[in-house]
Amino acid sequence: MNDHITSEPLKFEANDAHSANATFRVAYPHAIGNADTNQGVAKGDKLAGDKNEANNQFMALGPEYVQESVVGSELVFETQQDLNLISRSVASSRVAQNVGLSGVAQEAYAQTPDGKPVGVSAFVSGKPLLENVVDGDNQYVRNRDFDLAHPDTQRGMYDLQSMDYVMLQMDRHAGNITINEATHAVEAFDNDICLGTQSIEDAARDAAVAQKVVVRPPNIYHEDSAQKWEETSLKGHQAVLEGVHNGQGGNRLAPEEIAHSVEHLQDLKLEIQKARSIGRVVGEFTPEHFAEAVQQQQRLPMTKAGLREGTASYLGRAVDQLEDARKREQASLSKGETPVERVVQPEPPQPPSPAQKQLAEARAQLQAAKLEATGNPTPETKKATKALEKARRDLDKAREGVGKVLKKMPIAQEYAMRAEVQDMQVAVKALQFGQDETMKGPQAEAVSRLTGWERREDGCFYKPNGGDKLTGAEIREVRESLSQKADKMGKDLNDMDQMVRSAARKPMEKMEAAARKVEAAKAALEQALNQDVRVERAIKDLNQAQDGNQWATAQPAVNNTAGGGWTASKPATSVRDAVSGVKPGAARNQPKVADMDPAWAELLEKRGNLSRESRTRGLQAQNGVDHAVDAKPNEVGNRDLETKSELTIEDSGVDTKPISTREAAKIWKDREAAAKVEGNKVKGFTK
Repeated sequence: MNDHITSEPLKFEANDAHSANATFRVAYPHAIGNADTNQGVAKGDKLAGDKNEANNQFMALGPEYVQESVVGSELVFETQQDLNLISRSVASSRVAQNVGLSGVAQEAYAQTPDGKPVGVSAFVSGKPLLENVVDGDNQYVRNRDFDLAHPDTQRGMYDLQSMDYVMLQMDRHAGNITINEATHAVEAFDNDICLGTQSIEDAARDAAVAQKVVVRPPNIYHEDSAQKWEETSLKGHQAVLEGVHNGQGGNRLAPEEIAHSVEHLQDLKLEIQKARSIGRVVGEFTPEHFAEAVQQQQRLPMTKAGLREGTASYLGRAVDQLEDARKREQASLSKGETPVERVVQPEPPQPPSPAQKQLAEARAQLQAAKLEATGNPTPETKKATKALEKARRDLDKAREGVGKVLKKMPIAQEYAMRAEVQDMQVAVKALQFGQDETMKGPQAEAVSRLTGWERREDGCFYKPNGGDKLTGAEIREVRESLSQKADKMGKDLNDMDQMVRSAARKPMEKMEAAARKVEAAKAALEQALNQDVRVERAIKDLNQAQDGNQWATAQPAVNNTAGGGWTASKPATSVRDAVSGVKPGAARNQPKVADMDPAWAELLEKRGNLSRESRTRGLQAQNGVDHAVDAKPNEVGNRDLETKSELTIEDSGVDTKPISTREAAKIWKDREAAAKVEGNKVKGFTK
């Protein structure tokens, strides 16, 4: 299928904390996948030999992908082989669809008119937990006052955490998690840093990666979500990942990466059964569950920048980040300064477009047609429905078999031991320098819980009941004892885990076989329903709604990256800077204007009459540094070269390199010149 996708020339997506490489806005003439929008972002791939001075998250995929080196005074990361990021994004979207979860943006393969592959990601409906914003001469980090305790938001966070664990997601941060302020739904975008060859534990040894991953599955689940995972077989999941390619058989995921994800799904399914055995699969999330998530996150140690090390849960981390934003905002206001972070109230939801209304109506009609076909079934549908009901009963029976085994296991004790080991590790780290008056609250609390010591106003520890101040030798002795206990308890946990796995192996195999039968029965029922004349008619109407002529071209830019806008201007704080303590406006790299590609600089100046300072920022955007082009939102969309740009994209791509910045500038100039001669509008695309 050839889809002509409009793209506003030189309308940048903000790279600040949202994307590892350059993106540009596009608009399909129809809805993207199962999304309710045709608006999206196109992004190229990272190929062997690409250099990136700004970020090292690609190293999280595995040591064989990226080589680190120092060039002059700069730390440079060069890809050793194609990273296949587009396939990783598409895989995330397809796995979510296969499981039945809606928390991941719709992704699709595409290609430019000259055959360069890109991935297209549909815009999500929510707003990011954190985003960079420019307001006149001020820039700040915006953190909305979301209702994180809402049951649907809690569920969405845990669903996303489960999904990311299965996909080995290494780059989930506050900039690419969104919440719909009206529905409280959670949805994530920028999903391409996943499915690596190394374990999450190894990747998390990097402090920057540790802020964006979870090393274990959630310890609580919603009943509906748990059932969806239980009905997803390992073989079915493997088949979905093996089926990801660019339409011509290329850009497939590596077998090792697929096997790694299957292993994580197996772990997740066992963890769900363990959670069931102690009542941690729930019908609705409550304020008590929310408070528990907050407490678990607060027990983690803190960095020098005042943020927690690691992630106990996505929900707890989000609460932590919002609270940190409030503190930073209040600190700025108390000094009479412009806040470096700003907490804002929710915005009213935007009304849907006519095309979105038509699509929503068509989807509702399809669901109604399926319900009608199920209630008044054809013989084929009736037979398929009975087969699915039986398959699900068999799955329930297999689940009960697993539950009987796990009821005899010390699951509750295992959960408690993990929390105690975490406390010990926090205390051991906190006490490495003896009496430390600057010790953060969580570390001091962990030390007091484990030792009974009292921490007084001077910041030092004293023996209980008004005892003497602890000496350095006494602290070292206790620290060594805690370290040994933590190591021993860690080994006990590993032994316990192996014992549980061994006992549950055969019951879990039966449950896996039952899940495969459920998948087959669901496919058979879907096929029977689709052959029903009532459903066939509704599917036809849905296809027309998706491919209708009401879909808009690319909308004007707004200051909302997740919603498809852009952030222009002076250097803003990225998520990476926020967690490392870099202040807004403190650029890591300041390349010289003379280093900019002349063709690119000339093109930028024609588009926006950009200043010399802005040309430097354009080079930073070109090089992947976290800064956007200096231009005002209300001007960028109105300074066209008396033409409109078009981007032609196909659903299938080819295995060729994405276009470079230099090539993009040259193509635009050549096609502009040709258009002036022929009187045609410029066709092509710009970065």
